[in-house]
Amino acid sequence: WSHYTLLKTMSLAAPKEPSLGHRSFINDEPNHRGEYIWQTREQILERVHRTASSLRELPGISSSSSSSTSHLVVGFLTKASSRPDWHVVMGACSLLGAVMVPFSANSLVTPEDFAPLLLHSETNVLFCSVDKLDLAASTAASIAQQQKIIIIVMDSFSCEPKQLSELETAGKRCWNFRQSELEARGSPFACCTPAPPDADSLFIFTSGTTGHPKCVVLTQRSAIAGSVALIARVPDLLFHLKELVYLSFLPLSHVFGIFIDTGALRLGAQIGYYSGEIAKMAE
Repeated sequence: WSHYTLLKTMSLAAPKEPSLGHRSFINDEPNHRGEYIWQTREQILERVHRTASSLRELPGISSSSSSSTSHLVVGFLTKASSRPDWHVVMGACSLLGAVMVPFSANSLVTPEDFAPLLLHSETNVLFCSVDKLDLAASTAASIAQQQKIIIIVMDSFSCEPKQLSELETAGKRCWNFRQSELEARGSPFACCTPAPPDADSLFIFTSGTTGHPKCVVLTQRSAIAGSVALIARVPDLLFHLKELVYLSFLPLSHVFGIFIDTGALRLGAQIGYYSGEIAKMAE
């Protein structure tokens, strides 16, 4: 099993079932949220296919075979630390045999914090949210002589395209693609055979509380196995409800958050993502 095969299996089982959701913005204001907008399982899988096929064709990304992409390390940076796009990017990396690196936004404040992690992981593509775009762009510029990074800014939420348009109008575009542009270029069908279970899947950095962050490598198999073990150990009351809706707020830059999200997907749950502010979770 891998993240891609999980998403594909769930889509084949019930393609129209709502899967991942985020709260809409009201009047294009970041701090005012409306109802949840849900994407179905088949919509998520199509986005995975489109993202994977577009990543495969990015300049400077070499393919070692028809079924995998070598030298592709995909970073993921967002203030909220969790959003539906995480599973889209993870699914695409899983299909391509690429490695995903979810960065912990809370511990990254300056380019001096971020640059060593990008260089150590050899990240060459970075998905980031608008609120982290300045950090991503300044860090990429600071290490441009050592590592070229393609920046893809995520604009899935309704107020963000407006912010990006304002930057473009002011001549301050500092990214290579919008996420919607990248997905529009791709094919809605799988572009290759999924990576084998022993292929590297995730680079997870430790928090760095007691020293420099260290990178831990998870394979395709181990990333899924953690969720299987979690399901087996959580009481039935929590994980075996007939209609399970999980509010995801734990950071997907840490394995526990990843295992819970993946476990919820395996059980057919809907996952709604919080706005990024713990104080407003009760809403």
